[in-house]
Amino acid sequence: MHPDRAELAAGAKQLRDAITAGDSAGVVAGSQQIATGLGHYGPIREQIAALVEQAIVQQRLYVK
Repeated sequence: MHPDRAELAAGAKQLRDAITAGDSAGVVAGSQQIATGLGHYGPIREQIAALVEQAIVQQRLYVK
């Protein structure tokens, strides 16, 4: 798993656990971790989008 995705997953788990426990500080910390992970993940999403476009073209060429 890419480190930025791991950061998102950890933030989501922390947020879930904090909500369940009624821990407001944990909710804030988990939300901040998710926001940080999303900030890091943005540039990677652009690269992934380009790869998806290439994969679609390659699939069309392969099927012909």
